[in-house]
Amino acid sequence: MKKYYFIILIFFLCPSWAFAEEVEYQIEIDYKTVNVTGKNIQAMALNGSIPGPTLKFQEGDIAKISFHNAMDVATSVHWHGILLPYRQDGVPYVTNPPIAPGKTKIFKFPIKQAGTYWFHSHTGLQEQRGVYGAIVITPREGERVSSDKDEVIILSDWINENPDDVLRTLKSGSDYYSLKKGSTQSLLGAAKEGALTNLAQRSWMRMPPMDISDVAYDAFLANGKTETTLPAAPGEKIRLRFINAATATYFHLQFAGGPIQIISADGVDVQPVNTDRFLMAIAETYDLIVTVPPDGSYEFRATAQDGTGYSSIYIGSGKRVYARDMTKPPLYKMAMGHE
Repeated sequence: MKKYYFIILIFFLCPSWAFAEEVEYQIEIDYKTVNVTGKNIQAMALNGSIPGPTLKFQEGDIAKISFHNAMDVATSVHWHGILLPYRQDGVPYVTNPPIAPGKTKIFKFPIKQAGTYWFHSHTGLQEQRGVYGAIVITPREGERVSSDKDEVIILSDWINENPDDVLRTLKSGSDYYSLKKGSTQSLLGAAKEGALTNLAQRSWMRMPPMDISDVAYDAFLANGKTETTLPAAPGEKIRLRFINAATATYFHLQFAGGPIQIISADGVDVQPVNTDRFLMAIAETYDLIVTVPPDGSYEFRATAQDGTGYSSIYIGSGKRVYARDMTKPPLYKMAMGHE
């Protein structure tokens, strides 16, 4: 009888995760040569890929993740949006020391939530070089909104320059990137836009020209590519788990095949809402539902907020149907906060 009392006592004293299933992943970060725009660049990859692997769990699991640094510089990993003990958070010099070259850090924590999240380096500018990946956690009771397919889409921006050089240029106050992407402002340009008053007001207040994004990126990517395809049958409901892993880019999201239904934001289910287009900020995650139209391959486009480029995901098969081009933002008039 005492034995049964002891078992009952252990059950109530031990946390629920002590009996949970342990899900283990092994991740290695190393250098990788990539060619995004026709030029070989040394990047950083997780298990040989950019983005890194998608880590999948169910609410109530125990995550055990071995993170090995195969590079000759220190690194780190932060589990963005995940509720966990602070010692497992991974931010160097705050909750953990950095992961030294050749060393492995093992993270272990209970999964207390569900939704779409992501992970990335918190060391230097390694995130810009490719160190990021998705985390997908399914609810214990199943998804609230059903779908026929479930896909992860990680958005990012890409530049061929060394990110350290980019930061150095920005700190110098140079107009280099404005010149590169054609966003410099002048009296002649303001006159053509009918915005001389706006230019004068901005100058009077000693405000710099509006450019929305300080960097002229060479490409915008979805799952590491400027263009990708998702095979799907007509009428299928697709759950798209969008993650904005960009360094400095907001994206306008729009689907050529009809409205987008937003069902979750930053891992939290929301009252479903339909929209034709919306703006996604850096580090945000959204779960969306789209329905595949009867025929064709329909473009889901993520356009950089400054209008300098976009990435495309084609959903379905057959003749391509393109999303509408977006007009570039009126930079002269936006200087004073006007549309």
